[in-house]
Amino acid sequence: MIVTRYRFMSLMLIIGVSGCGERSDAPSHGGSSETATEDPGSTNSEATDEVTDLAAEVPSVEERYPVHGLVTGLQLSIRSGPSPDARRIGSLRLGARIRLRDRRHPSERCATGWYPVHPRGWVCAGQGIEMGTEPVDSTIAQVPPPANEPLPYAYQRVQQKMTAEYHRPPSAEEQRATWAYARRYLSLVEEDPAKAERLQQGELPGEPLRPSRVRRFLDRGFYVTTPVQDTPGESEFMRTVQGSYVWRARLARRTGSDFQGVLAPEGEALRLPIVWMRRTARPRRQRPRGDGTIRWAENTDLEVQERQTLVEGWLRRERHGERMMHVLEGERYFLSWFLSVAEPPPPEITNRFEFADDEVWVHVNLAEQNLVVYRGHLPIFATLISSGMDGHETPTGFFRIQRKLKTATMASLGPDAGEDRYRIEDVPWTQYFDGSIAIHGAFWHGRFGLERSHGCVNLSPTDARTVFELTGPTLPEGWHAMEANSDEAPGSRVIVTG
Repeated sequence: MIVTRYRFMSLMLIIGVSGCGERSDAPSHGGSSETATEDPGSTNSEATDEVTDLAAEVPSVEERYPVHGLVTGLQLSIRSGPSPDARRIGSLRLGARIRLRDRRHPSERCATGWYPVHPRGWVCAGQGIEMGTEPVDSTIAQVPPPANEPLPYAYQRVQQKMTAEYHRPPSAEEQRATWAYARRYLSLVEEDPAKAERLQQGELPGEPLRPSRVRRFLDRGFYVTTPVQDTPGESEFMRTVQGSYVWRARLARRTGSDFQGVLAPEGEALRLPIVWMRRTARPRRQRPRGDGTIRWAENTDLEVQERQTLVEGWLRRERHGERMMHVLEGERYFLSWFLSVAEPPPPEITNRFEFADDEVWVHVNLAEQNLVVYRGHLPIFATLISSGMDGHETPTGFFRIQRKLKTATMASLGPDAGEDRYRIEDVPWTQYFDGSIAIHGAFWHGRFGLERSHGCVNLSPTDARTVFELTGPTLPEGWHAMEANSDEAPGSRVIVTG
């Protein structure tokens, strides 16, 4: 096999860090909007038309895109044309396998040349691709998670302070040097924080130096991601999806909540309302008092109903004095905040738009802490969410999905994610719809049905993947992220009501 190698010299991660309620340095489109992203860059229309015409003449992907590629840079941008100024339409990640056309377009800022990538767009080979006439054999290649996996990666929580993340697997001697440095740093932090800072800078003569093999030190509570297909026991070090290595004994896997919403069978629709318990409670019943008033007492003849379980027999809401009660069959009652009722949005909301029969859109109901996905006017998926807490409220309005990423790095995610300094890499199934506000999976808590985030819409891992796969734009195979575009890849509408 003949292989041409192009490597990105510094392997810099080019996607910005963002979080619910924080702005990202990566492209974002804040505010309530029904308009998908416009093209801010330039394209080489002649070259693009040429590729489109050629693609129409050749029937198979293998013939149109005969070159095999392996992404060796941490993040590789896909542009709408063969120019770094062209609009960014998506990205590829370290280890992704792609197909390219054997047609090189050099440019002043990409001497190695731009190549068309399947199914659309262009990549600069010099930013991190190995190319060949056959699949490139490499240990960094990532295997996509199976369709039944709720998370794209395995999420590992760091269990001890000053856990080393290495560029490459260390030797025994390098491990000993790392442990000596870490122990000394931790002791100085307790004794003299200023001196510990000088140790980090290498300014203390006679003290251990920071080992060059260490990429960074991770604090307890930090998360790293590893391939789902990792085989325990193969090595004492786990390889992360970013190509670094962490001592296996200092990591503990977190899988998140197994809660799942309700998905309609293919070609069918859900029957609303769908009702869940938001909090564990026993149904109440009315008890008359001697003065003719009513008191509410737990019905001890009935079982306690656990949170996040489905509730049958819901009839209506009913006001009793200052209390709003849910009325269920069998003279069962619950206070309003114990149930979440998924039902269609009011006509004044839906009448603002004309939905095509096959258009997928999302309604987020903050008051009920639930989400319903529709195809046209038919509900096809419903589930519980966790939206923003007091002071971090999720914005209401009419939006479109602007950017979809299999994973995104975020900080300031809410109390269950740890302190803000414990940013989480690879938050799964992320869909930005209002600046840094996104619908995404949350594996660090299971309190769906209750406000719990710093502004984003949290879903269980399984539910987040379901919504990600139902909504537009649809990520092509192998792509890590995709920008919405009104022409080629429109983003689904997101309607958020209070």
